[in-house]
Amino acid sequence: MNENKIRILHLIETGGPGGAEKVLLNIVKNIDSRHFDSLVLLLRKGWLYQTLRQHHPETRVIESNRAWDIRFLLKLSSLIRKEKIDLLHSHLPGINFYSCLAALITKRPVIVTYHGKIGDGDDRRWKNVFKNFIIRKTAVQVVAVSDYLKNELINHVGIDQRKVTTIHHGIDFKAFGAKKNPFELKQELGLSESTPVVGAVGNIRGSKGYEFLIQSAKLVGKKIPHVFFLIVGEKEEKLFCDLTKLTEKLGLGERIKFLGFREDVPDFLNILDVFVLSSTTEGFSIATVEAMSLAKPVVVTDCGGPAEIVSDGQTGFLVPPRDPESLAEKIILLLENKTLREEMGTKAQIAVRKKFGLEESIKDYESLYNNCTKKYFRNS
Repeated sequence: MNENKIRILHLIETGGPGGAEKVLLNIVKNIDSRHFDSLVLLLRKGWLYQTLRQHHPETRVIESNRAWDIRFLLKLSSLIRKEKIDLLHSHLPGINFYSCLAALITKRPVIVTYHGKIGDGDDRRWKNVFKNFIIRKTAVQVVAVSDYLKNELINHVGIDQRKVTTIHHGIDFKAFGAKKNPFELKQELGLSESTPVVGAVGNIRGSKGYEFLIQSAKLVGKKIPHVFFLIVGEKEEKLFCDLTKLTEKLGLGERIKFLGFREDVPDFLNILDVFVLSSTTEGFSIATVEAMSLAKPVVVTDCGGPAEIVSDGQTGFLVPPRDPESLAEKIILLLENKTLREEMGTKAQIAVRKKFGLEESIKDYESLYNNCTKKYFRNS
């Protein structure tokens, strides 16, 4: 172990943009460089690679897209030794398995973080059983991004509860703010200043439940015909095609826009009258915290982690997943009551700024890194 600094290898299997990638980026950018050195390993180039290279030159890529890749494991183990890594920290289930195997080979401690849905729906398959066994036995600490996910890891993966800790995602509220005049952005999107806007932020994938949001838009439009729905997020082509067909089938082609990935998320959130999270499962929800930090009223599904963010009826509304009628009911309630929107938005902003600041999250990770390395090398 290095005497002056702990040298950490951060690993993630996806290229982003997404919640897990944002968390890794925040850790690398904000960790105390007097005590920690960070090296990042990615499995592919993409948004995260390009963003990291601007701030953190020590970013490597070892490409791999196979479920079982011995060559990748050997290259990873070689990198750990060559770079004199003291500690591994991986994000997401696939790379968590490889980081644990590499930790066994190189005799290094490893921390794994889970950000959302665990496994691929069948934890009884022998591959998943084996992967979970390796992670249970090897990881010195397992981080869950919500207490909901922590309980899932203990009860369904079988990880010792003494090994699992919750660290909520933190937001840099000083840096996260709208820069553009909201009316200007509305004009760019072809909307009038008075148009009520409902929006969502999240990559287009099955767990986001966008089909239920679209169905709710049909119901909202019957009561508030001039409402507009906007969705920001990377498009997974097949699902995007299916959602577009649903939009056209319901006659909503002129009332819903898919905007794709945008860097100006704070500006986008700032034009919303109501933010919606329609997910069927969610480990946390950075987008919900970001919307609330800008004093936006939110309607979110009670699908796991979001229940730890939103106090139902106080800082937002929680509704059942896969229930477009409940989504529509709360959206209409907020759109028809400006005072309620403002009061709920103000309470939401105060609540998340108290609970989900980036500084506290970074301190939790730094403490975890120190404790895990000291304990591991003392016992080895």
